[in-house]
Amino acid sequence: MSFFMSFILLVTLPSYSMPVLLKAPQTPSEEFFAYVQTEDIVPYSKAQLEEIQEQSTDVQELTVLLEQAQKSFLKGHLNQAGDYFRTITQRAYEKDWVEEAQKIIFYSFLRLAQIEWKGLSVEALLHSASIYAPHLQPETRLFPPPLIQKFQSIKKNQSKISLSLKQIFPFHETILINGRVFSNKIQLPYGEYRVTALSSSHKKWSRVISLSQLVQKRVVTVPLVSGSCRQAVFSKGVNKHQVLFQDFCVWNENAQVRASYPETEIQKNVEDLENTLPQKDLKKWGAFALVAIGVVAVVLITTKKSSGNDSKKPPKIKKGF
Repeated sequence: MSFFMSFILLVTLPSYSMPVLLKAPQTPSEEFFAYVQTEDIVPYSKAQLEEIQEQSTDVQELTVLLEQAQKSFLKGHLNQAGDYFRTITQRAYEKDWVEEAQKIIFYSFLRLAQIEWKGLSVEALLHSASIYAPHLQPETRLFPPPLIQKFQSIKKNQSKISLSLKQIFPFHETILINGRVFSNKIQLPYGEYRVTALSSSHKKWSRVISLSQLVQKRVVTVPLVSGSCRQAVFSKGVNKHQVLFQDFCVWNENAQVRASYPETEIQKNVEDLENTLPQKDLKKWGAFALVAIGVVAVVLITTKKSSGNDSKKPPKIKKGF
């Protein structure tokens, strides 16, 4: 299948029917991950990500524009084609686009550079393409060799910057850069990017910003919820979902319940894992290491619970305090 034809294949993501869970700021990450792993519930950050990626209508609009641009280009109506391609590229930082839209925008930057090959903006357009989608490469069947060679030369000579996302976003667990989800340590070319940070405990943060500015920031947004397990207080604009407070206390609109996990077992597994890691690595990782410890602790707990002849059972819930 050609690179161009793959653009029109749209992906529709499933909708969650499960309840959504917020994390109170004071709730330890290992408790949150333990609860999410053992209950049929979706972290708020994951629900936000799914909502962001529901773009079928918007991607279809880009696909129609691309088809019109390509028809004009093949007929030799280059001015008209250029207008269509330019309209697409101007929407590059409009939202956190999914992969299909990223390919359309990347292709449009390249085709616009081909149309304006002898103009002054060619290098700027190729640079924009490489910044917008560093993971994509031009399709050799669709573009002339001189354009591909110039693109590769620009990409090869780009200066890059290293970022530690956990230091910049200590309370946000999902970071999108130009629509792609990145882990903690990344290295990208200098330039402007659309950056969106999602959290189950703090409000979303989204900006179009240069990486040289981003690296100097430590982003802390307003907590989604405050108060206590008896009386949760939601920030303005936040829908009422279930909330996990400390000690596995779950708030919802109908009641407050406390999940009865063997806390000594959780602590033991966390301590055992900490003892297996070199101290210098723990210091280096900081908060990221603690989250990882919490995740592995969950695996250890659930594995231990499911051993023997008994099938996996949900955690016990007792009402009240």
